[in-house]
Amino acid sequence: MSLIDRSSPVGNPTDKADGSATLGFGLGDAAGLAGLEIAYNIISLTPSRFASNGNVDFKLHKTFPDFWSVALGWENAINYGPEAGGTPSSLYGAVSKFFVLQPDNLENPMLLGLTLGAGGGRFRPFADQLNQVGSVGIFGAAGLQVLPNFSVILDWTGQNLNTGVSYVPFRNIPFYVNAAAVDVAGSTNFGTRYSISFGLGYNFR
Repeated sequence: MSLIDRSSPVGNPTDKADGSATLGFGLGDAAGLAGLEIAYNIISLTPSRFASNGNVDFKLHKTFPDFWSVALGWENAINYGPEAGGTPSSLYGAVSKFFVLQPDNLENPMLLGLTLGAGGGRFRPFADQLNQVGSVGIFGAAGLQVLPNFSVILDWTGQNLNTGVSYVPFRNIPFYVNAAAVDVAGSTNFGTRYSISFGLGYNFR
C-alpha cells in the first residue's frame, strides 16, 4: 500500500493526497526454471473512487549465479476503469546485479544492487508520452543496503529521477516501509511529489 502527497506539484490535475494498493503473489522458482509474479493494483484509495480503477501486472524473472538476474514484464496488461484504461500498457526487460561490498562482515555485508532496463509505455520520455510518440525508454536503479535493515535508493524511471529510503523494522517479520521523493529533477510538469509505502510478504513454503 502506498500514499502519495499531490498537494505541491504545479499543474497537477489534483491538489489532494491519494493512495494506491497492490496485492501480489509469486509462482515457480526464479533460481530454477523461472519465477512468475502477478500483481493486482488498486489505483486510488479515495472513498469516492475506491477500486473504480485497477490493473494487473505480470513479471517473469530468473536468477543466475554471482547475483545476476533478468526480468521480462508487462505492466497494465489488464485494466478497468477510465483512469487505468487511459494508461498505456508497458512492456519491459531488465538486468540486475548485486555486489557484496563487505564480504567479510557477516553482520553488515553492505549489498549494492544495480538495475538497467528498457521498455515502452510509462518508461518512455515524458515528452514522448505527451505527444503520443511510440518510443523505448531506458530506466535504471541503484540501491545500497547501508545497514542490514536500512537502504537508500536512487531510481530513474525513464522520465523521473526518484530518491528514497527503505526500512525493515522487525528482524523476523517481512514488513517494510519505503519513503520517496518523486521527480526530484523536475523532468515533468507535476513537480516533486512525496510518497510513503508499506509492504508485507509471506512465504507459503
